[in-house]
Amino acid sequence: EYLGFILAMNEAVHGKAANAVYPASDVILRTVAMLDTLDQWITEIPPTDQPQRFGNKSFKEWHSRLLE
Repeated sequence: EYLGFILAMNEAVHGKAANAVYPASDVILRTVAMLDTLDQWITEIPPTDQPQRFGNKSFKEWHSRLLE
């Protein structure tokens, strides 16, 4: 779902000037804050060095935070 969200955001800004200035709505500010939090979690919960056949065990901790 995360990748789908990023792709949808990409489509929404397609054709917009990169240097255009738009006022940031409350929804945009909250979305940026959420993305900052998810980025911070990536730093705090690095992937475990393990064979990847069944996924990474660190994802379980990351997902637990997401559900909070």
